[in-house]
Amino acid sequence: MPKGTPNNRLSSMLLLFIILIGTFLRLYQLGSNSLWFDEAISVWFANESLGNIIIKQTSADVHPPFYYILLSLWINVLGNGEFEVRLLSAIFGILSIPLLYLIVKNLFGNQPALISALILAMSPFHIYYSQEARMYSILTFCVLLSIFFMVKMLCIGEEPTQTKKTIFYSIGYVISTLASLYCHNVALLLPIAQNFFFIIFWNRHRPFLKFWIPSLLTIIILWAPWTSFFLEQSSSVGKSFYTPSLTLDSVINLFATFNNGPTYWLFNWIDVGNFSLIHGRLVLLSIIFFGFLFLIGIFYARQNPRSLVLLLLIFSVPIGTQLLISLKHSILTSQTLIWASMPYFVLIAMGITSIKNKRILTLALVLLFILNLASLYKYYNEFEKERWDLAAEYVAQNSDIREPQSNDKEDLVLFSSALGQIPFEYYFDKYDLMLEKHGLPKDYSERKMAFEDVPALENLLRNHKRIWLIYSHEWFTDPDKLSIATLEKNYCLSKSKDFKSGQSNVSCYLFETCK
Repeated sequence: MPKGTPNNRLSSMLLLFIILIGTFLRLYQLGSNSLWFDEAISVWFANESLGNIIIKQTSADVHPPFYYILLSLWINVLGNGEFEVRLLSAIFGILSIPLLYLIVKNLFGNQPALISALILAMSPFHIYYSQEARMYSILTFCVLLSIFFMVKMLCIGEEPTQTKKTIFYSIGYVISTLASLYCHNVALLLPIAQNFFFIIFWNRHRPFLKFWIPSLLTIIILWAPWTSFFLEQSSSVGKSFYTPSLTLDSVINLFATFNNGPTYWLFNWIDVGNFSLIHGRLVLLSIIFFGFLFLIGIFYARQNPRSLVLLLLIFSVPIGTQLLISLKHSILTSQTLIWASMPYFVLIAMGITSIKNKRILTLALVLLFILNLASLYKYYNEFEKERWDLAAEYVAQNSDIREPQSNDKEDLVLFSSALGQIPFEYYFDKYDLMLEKHGLPKDYSERKMAFEDVPALENLLRNHKRIWLIYSHEWFTDPDKLSIATLEKNYCLSKSKDFKSGQSNVSCYLFETCK
């Protein structure tokens, strides 16, 4: 693996400019959108004590606790406003840009490293998750840090005089890999991909094994306490998950998302499933453009076979594993594979680097800018996250806060999505109104409502003259509309309002005793 050429002043200035672009794009309008479902759950967990996060979150969630612990420490200092909680992800997203540069510089040299950093800096996919209060941006950084330390270990591990440096990089590798594993369960595929690399090139790196094996054993020992939680969470994902069945369209959408961000959020005027010249032309153009550069990049990178194999393993092992599992239980999701997009970006950069004709090179870079900026324009100007802020405001403004008469109780607020109570309360608490709230079919249990849950719902309605139903994610939680049917049977609809967004819509229904 060749070491990168020394930075000259121009390269340093270009890298700084790229980092500034990435910083601006990740901080721009960072707090303008309301927190959506998953982000509010992040804050909900992070507001617990560190001990409660480990006890409560590990049993109620499908992710390890590292991000929530980090976010808890963060909001204890800066607060839990929209901008503040997302800033943590933005910072790690920014730091990923120079880190990717350093990795690629060690693997392939300075020019591919600069182009890789530029692609990452402008990636709508990465920008979106750098502006979300979830673990995916931090996961990407931790994975890149693990790869960086691995590459540095490989570069000097065979030089006897560099033992101290190799030990230092080994420690860094252990810490960053463990951080990845405790950030997201899918990161387990990272050390698997890395070890496949050593299996393939074991003879070439035989002297290095005296550093690698202790590092690997340390990771196994320190991750072992999480094994039972990992198995339990993996089982719960298999039983209940939002992801639709695996189709050709979902695979195409994964790579379209890598290229220009989530198509159904950012390219939301295009039907991804219809590859006609009218509806799908921009997505199709993007797939062809990036796919061609990716294949050219693989061909060009064959001059450094070990570096190429390392990239292809980190790219293909997580994607291939999710595809295989999805044949039985669909788990293919772009955000959990965000770290697998890093080698994809690098090989696209290698494809651009291979272009020697200046006109064609300029055309490729211009097209790269146009496709990314088109998505970013839609994202910044038109995309809205779930409007729980408006839903909470609407309920607060229309709630009956008078003293209830005789046996009548105050307004009851029901949530078709039981976890929807969390983002609702994030905004509703500032109105200082005390209303009774319940999730369906029961609090904080995200599952489909069934006919056997109806009696429990009817029992909740007793002695209430006014019932609010906050309706969201109904395709998953209430596909048969049992909650609405039960309310319509006992009450009359008084008011309703829909709050649409680029994600899921949130609807507020007020039912009152029929006059």
